[in-house]
Amino acid sequence: FNYFFEDRLSKALKYSPNLSSVLDIGCGYGFWMNFCKEHDFDVFGIDISKEATDWAREQYNLSVMTSTIEDFSSDRLFDLVVMCDVLEHLIEPHEQLKKVGDLLTNDGILYIQVPNLLGFKLPYGHGYGLPHHIWQFSVKTLKNLLKISGFRILNYYTGVMGVIGIYERRKPNLSDKLLWQLSKTLKIGNRLQVIAKKILAEMKK
Repeated sequence: FNYFFEDRLSKALKYSPNLSSVLDIGCGYGFWMNFCKEHDFDVFGIDISKEATDWAREQYNLSVMTSTIEDFSSDRLFDLVVMCDVLEHLIEPHEQLKKVGDLLTNDGILYIQVPNLLGFKLPYGHGYGLPHHIWQFSVKTLKNLLKISGFRILNYYTGVMGVIGIYERRKPNLSDKLLWQLSKTLKIGNRLQVIAKKILAEMKK
């Protein structure tokens, strides 16, 4: 995972070069959190799976909590909030994004990853995550959701789901690499990554 984690961190640092604290919403087993910890960031995470948070705590000694985002509260503010493969599962993403805004420092940024409804359906046969995905997003709809929730998109990127699976089964061939590069270059991959900032924070400057 390190390649993807390095890529995610470099994108975040581009827009928040002085970030020091990270909140990972949907942290799972803590792989991303541990990566950030090893790079000297102050990290905290939440996940709905007790099995996952227990493992993250025991294996990596991470500060994690078993909680939904709806039930989570904190007096701390964070420079970076990461929500990877979370937003599409939330009943009221608008309300939870407003809550996330209150957890960010004035210069803080939000990093979101969701399936891209209009992206190439790669690997072939990739579906829409039903019935677990309550919402389906495109760049336009996610931009609108973020806007009404008090955020502005700074940049967006696309990738392709299933890359790790291919590496686990075999080495990627030329066709794989060409499709990956095409979806990335043209921003039409089926995995959408967005970096956003609070609008109010920008207005205060």
